[in-house]
Amino acid sequence: MHPEPSRSSEAVEYIHESWPADPRLGSEIRHAVHDWLGTLALGEDQVADVVLAVDEAVENVIKHAYSADRLGSAELVLWTEPGTLCIEVIDYGEWQAPSGERAGLGIPMMERLVESVMIHYDGRGTRVLLRYPLPTSDLDTGSGAVAVAEIREPSQAEAPPAR
Repeated sequence: MHPEPSRSSEAVEYIHESWPADPRLGSEIRHAVHDWLGTLALGEDQVADVVLAVDEAVENVIKHAYSADRLGSAELVLWTEPGTLCIEVIDYGEWQAPSGERAGLGIPMMERLVESVMIHYDGRGTRVLLRYPLPTSDLDTGSGAVAVAEIREPSQAEAPPAR
């Protein structure tokens, strides 16, 4: 049984859930993600984009992370940061490089649907981090302008010494 999303005015700030890496559960996972996103201030098109990106990452886990003789899981971690929704899809299988004629179509699709896609794999498994912008009404200064922090590179005098 999977937790029901909060229906209060408070947005979900952190969710961690795990499913068996079973292709029959794809629909259940998509519905759970859709429900969780319903607690955020996103339009249906935005929700559909995020659900599709997550679905692609989960499908990669189901199809590629585990061999036929090794069962595994697909974990989803969702959290919010100021102005950003973060979703991490995690497996504990083995990285398999894309091959064949249709290799590599899923990652470019995810990159078109969300703000950023970061992938890390090692001997412990694969982690796919998807980031999606959230409405920033809480940053609004009241004049129609949005407060933005300046990010800059440190000057030579501020830079740490090279090792």
